[in-house]
Amino acid sequence: MQSLLRWSIENSSNDVASPPTRRTDLDPGIIDAILGKPDSEQMKEALAKAQDASLDESARLTALDDLEMLVENIDNANDLEKLGMWEPLQDLLASPSDEMKVQALWVIGTAVQNNPAAQKAYLAIDPLPTILSYLSPLDSSSQKLRSKAIYTLSGLLKHNAAAIAQFEAVGGWDTLRDAFSGTVSYLISSHPSTCV
Repeated sequence: MQSLLRWSIENSSNDVASPPTRRTDLDPGIIDAILGKPDSEQMKEALAKAQDASLDESARLTALDDLEMLVENIDNANDLEKLGMWEPLQDLLASPSDEMKVQALWVIGTAVQNNPAAQKAYLAIDPLPTILSYLSPLDSSSQKLRSKAIYTLSGLLKHNAAAIAQFEAVGGWDTLRDAFSGTVSYLISSHPSTCV
């Protein structure tokens, strides 16, 4: 053991190691291709595509679908606030296309589901009147749109006293009751033979 220690001391250098030199020949594009872009970059790109009215609707819907997959991760959902993405997402709910609204609601509903930080951040932009408007009247919104509005409300209100208070303040319970009453009436009138 002594001989090994003596040998290592004799063969070690007393020179201070210089810091490693930074390589300048590495292309960031190649590194991105190998490692993939950070989620935050992918989220920004997806939202930018979704907002770009010059793209066809199919490309914009695909971008929102990609964004929804990214916000399934709770950390990415929390980054929506840091990246300033809640307002642009809310703005997409004013789209003339029901499909764009459905996809935007899907992204929002996924982000706020079981996520108190995202719920609080989204509530700060007062989204409830817009979401509730998709529940009534029955004939002005598609079934998919109403379904995603309920999905988003469910995620937003779950375990969130502040959201429930805001929901109550804007007449949410009445709107929800009317929407369900309208749905039941519609189902009865459109399928009378199945109702006894």
